[in-house]
Amino acid sequence: MSVRLLQLTRLELFEVVRSLIVAGNETTTTAIGNGMLVLLKHPDLLEKLLANIDDDRMFSRLTEEILRLEAPVQGLPRMTTQDTELGGCKIPKGSLVYLGYASGNRDAAKFDDPDSFSLERKNAGQHLAFGAGIHRCIGAMLSRMEIKVAMRLLIGRLDHLKLTTPESELAYTPSMVIRPLVSLPMSFTRRAA
Repeated sequence: MSVRLLQLTRLELFEVVRSLIVAGNETTTTAIGNGMLVLLKHPDLLEKLLANIDDDRMFSRLTEEILRLEAPVQGLPRMTTQDTELGGCKIPKGSLVYLGYASGNRDAAKFDDPDSFSLERKNAGQHLAFGAGIHRCIGAMLSRMEIKVAMRLLIGRLDHLKLTTPESELAYTPSMVIRPLVSLPMSFTRRAA
């Protein structure tokens, strides 16, 4: 059996590297930052997580709910490959459409009380934060692990977490794709060992 190697052009190689940097780094750091904001807005949740710092399942549910409610990737453009119809709207083959993952993650037909954050949500892992089908993120499992580990370490090591600016003054980087906070001004102390 012979293996045929493909050569990438400089532009193709650049796109692969760019994708790895953005998709493999920026999205996860965005999820961690957005997750910290969730915790700052819900001190009771922070206390519950600290009291259960060794509960791996709870931190997995935290990760899924962060990804569902505060998806770092809000959506992506796609090209239709055939004529189709969605919600009574005809979409011709070759049309550029924007799939709003964040909107799907807040679908009341799929998630009870979709705008609230809940560690008890049974189907939180059914979110669209990583896309779906052939476009599903290949780094989804790694990203989940990085978010879970980071959140556990931050909660375990930081005490007296407080948002130091009104929530209404927080800003997100303008983008149709990714939704990172510009900054997350907060204060904290190091938790005593």
